[in-house]
Amino acid sequence: MKRYAVTLNDGSVAITTVAIGTIEELMTRIVWPDGKTAVSWKEVSLSDIPTDRTFRDAWKQREDGKVEIDMPKARSIQMAKIRYKRNQLLDETDKEWLKASSRKDTVKLDQVEKEKQRLRDVPQNLQSKVDSCSTPEELKAIDVS
Repeated sequence: MKRYAVTLNDGSVAITTVAIGTIEELMTRIVWPDGKTAVSWKEVSLSDIPTDRTFRDAWKQREDGKVEIDMPKARSIQMAKIRYKRNQLLDETDKEWLKASSRKDTVKLDQVEKEKQRLRDVPQNLQSKVDSCSTPEELKAIDVS
C-alpha cells in the first residue's frame, strides 16, 4: 500500500494511504477538517516520516517529500504546552491557598503566594530557552518544574 505525505493549504502535513484507486481520486473524496484543502502530495516511505509525534502539528514537507519538524511551529507548540502545565499547577496552588486561607495559616499563605508568582513567571522565564532550541529533543526537555 502506498503512503503519501499531503501538504494542506495551511502548511500542515497529513499522512494518508491509498487502498483503492489513485491518490488523485482519493484527493477528490477526502473532506479535510476546517475547510482545508490538499495543495500537493508525494509518495513517502515510513523512514521519511518522523516516528515521534510530539510535534505532529509542526510537520512540514520538504521538496524531496521527507517530512520534518518546523522548529518555529514546534517552539510555539512547546510554549503552549508549558502554559497549559503551568495553568494546571496554578489551579492546584489555588486550592492550597484556599485551604491555608480558611485556616488563617499565614506561613502557608506566603509559601503558596511565592509559588504562584514563580508559576506565573514560568513562560517568560522559559521563552529564551525555548527560542534557543534547535532540535525537537531539546524542546521536549524543557518543562515547567
